Amino acid sequence: MSLASESIARIKRAIPPEILQEAFLPRRYDPTKRTYVRDNSLGTSVDAVIRDLIVDAWVGADVNLVSGVETTIPLNGLPHEWVDLWNVIYRIPKSVTGGRNITAVYAITLGTQNAIGYSNLGDYGKSSLVDAGAGLLAAAAPLPAVSSAKVELIGNNVILVNDTRALSSYLHLRCQLTHEQDFANIPKAYWPVFFELCCLAAKAYVYNTMIIRLDEGALKNGGSLGRIREKVDEMADSETQYKEYLNDKWKVNAHMADKEKYRRTLSYAVGGRR
Repeated sequence: MSLASESIARIKRAIPPEILQEAFLPRRYDPTKRTYVRDNSLGTSVDAVIRDLIVDAWVGADVNLVSGVETTIPLNGLPHEWVDLWNVIYRIPKSVTGGRNITAVYAITLGTQNAIGYSNLGDYGKSSLVDAGAGLLAAAAPLPAVSSAKVELIGNNVILVNDTRALSSYLHLRCQLTHEQDFANIPKAYWPVFFELCCLAAKAYVYNTMIIRLDEGALKNGGSLGRIREKVDEMADSETQYKEYLNDKWKVNAHMADKEKYRRTLSYAVGGRR
């Protein structure tokens, strides 16, 4: 089962089916009853509407804004345009990013990225002790200018590099892409956080959709709202909880789920060779 389909199943367990049908299925105006009634002529299912409105359009959009997959993209050979002597614009095709959008840019790396440096990767005659000593010597050496953070995202997969050093034919962009289709890149260990986001978003949608409608029904028909109104009122704070959960829980878990980003963070925290 995919993350999206499992999220829909969790929503259906968290919210009574009668409320889901009332909130998500389309409605039409019935002149004979002088009110809106459920329209079953379109054959739309609750699952399909939840997938479209909640999982994709709401939670999926927010998750892609605040998190993603860190990667490095080679820029050599890609279409670019010099604005002046210091600024160059690169237009990165979707074929390079796997059909995904760039949501954040971090740095431009200069060079081929193939230098091994002081390491025993290509020399089996060295020991791990010699390699560690070489690492200490390399750490004490002056750091070469191998990257620049003077890059910004100015359009859909369009970046602007404003650094006179970025004249090499071998440039690499370190950036963040949106998640894969159906969030296939998210490990299952982090699925429960996504489930909670979807449930909170669904509750917020139900509350915003039904709260006025319930009041109008009570005023026009004079009926008792009963348990439905009670359940909907319990969802009043769902949107606030959703925003807090997105910023406090999802950002942290998504950062750890991205192996490259988490590895880099650990390197910054504990030191060592990168």
